[in-house]
This record gives sequence, C-alpha cells and structure tokens, in this order.
Amino acid sequence: MTYGPWKDSGINGLWRTEGYDSFGRPKSVRNEELHIRLTFERVRNRVLCDTWREAAVADGWSIEPTYEHEPQEHAFKLTRDGFVIQGLARPIPGPHDTTPVPQLNIWGPDGLAIEPPLVYDGDAIKRGIETCGTCGAYPIKTERVGFANRCCAKCAPSQRMALETPGWCD
Repeated sequence: MTYGPWKDSGINGLWRTEGYDSFGRPKSVRNEELHIRLTFERVRNRVLCDTWREAAVADGWSIEPTYEHEPQEHAFKLTRDGFVIQGLARPIPGPHDTTPVPQLNIWGPDGLAIEPPLVYDGDAIKRGIETCGTCGAYPIKTERVGFANRCCAKCAPSQRMALETPGWCD
C-alpha cells in the first residue's frame, strides 16, 4: 500500500561521489534537480501536515511540543483516548540547507502503528486499529509484527520474514 505524503520519497540518488578533495577523500556532489524536487515535495507536505494538525486540535486532540526548545507548530505530540500522534512540520531552513521531512506517525492504544490518512479523519484513525498495515484489509483482527507494525494473520508471516530477521530486537 502507498500512503501519500507521510512517507517521504527518499533521497536515493541525491548524492554521488565525483573526484577527490585536497585530502584524497571522495568528493560528494549533490544532485540539484532531485534536491529541488524534494524541496517542493516537502514544502507541499508541510502545508498538509500543518492543516492536518490544526484539524486534529479543532477536533479535541490535546497538543504539546515534542521538544522544549522547539515550538509545537514544528514538532508536536497529539494525544486522545490512548492514541498518540507524533508530527514534524519544520520550516525549510534555506535553499542550500537540508530540507526537513514533514511526518506524521500514529500509534493506537495497543502501541501498534496506524497509517495516517491524507486528510485528518478521527474515524479513520479509530478504524486503523482494525486495518492491516500491509494489505489494508478492514475490519480485521491485527497483530504486532516487528517493532510496532500492525498486520492481519494473512500478511503477518511474510512481514515477519521480512522484518524479524535473526537479531532484529537485540
């Protein structure tokens, strides 16, 4: 399943090595075209994250900053009825800096992950408890796989094979 903006498209190909610096170390060169695309994607997703957070607070979620040194508009924690949402919506620092990744992560009262809907929807979050994080089946009994993944009994074996390799929790 693909879940919209909350899973970043990633930075594969953003950096390559080209030649050597004056100390003989490989010189890193940034792919400017990809950097611009990622910046636009992340700016758009930050606006979505801000809108999402504001809708959740308007719906009655408690909000607090994640860190003492950063405003809750940039790094926040939402809680309600045992559900926890962590979000990042930091501003872009500048055209030559690293572009932060707007994120939303949700955990149900059972501590297992719930995929964030594109637009805030309290009922969709509640339904997430009975939704397989792999195939999207609903309503279904889910179980823990890996650290906090939520899967149905059909998807759990393949997900365990992929995630719970020997030593995965050491």
